[in-house]
Amino acid sequence: MRERDLINRILLAVQTEWPTEVRLFRNSVGMGTVGTPDRATRRRAMRFGLAVGSADLIGIGRDGVFLSLEVKADRRRLTAAQRKWKKMIRDMGGIAHVVSTPEEAVRILHDEFAGRRRWSRSD
Repeated sequence: MRERDLINRILLAVQTEWPTEVRLFRNSVGMGTVGTPDRATRRRAMRFGLAVGSADLIGIGRDGVFLSLEVKADRRRLTAAQRKWKKMIRDMGGIAHVVSTPEEAVRILHDEFAGRRRWSRSD
């Protein structure tokens, strides 16, 4: 399965499990060029996404906790920038994980939220 398809399945699973308590957003990070193709001098590099190393899915839980899920379709290793991002989010009290299936994402969020006092599922 392509990573893009996996990200969409994870978004759907989390939205289904917590329709009002969790908001996740796709965070594509990269670099491209902008400008007219006929004049190379008018083209310039442009970065997009939250930050280098930031996760594929970012969001917030109802209790205000920052969520960061890096999606790895083939269980590849994290880059140095991705490891640094994950550590920073955790050090600041957020939730950061690497996931490879929708079920894993839902299980991890259940485990994380179980210990948070203000967290509760929708009725």
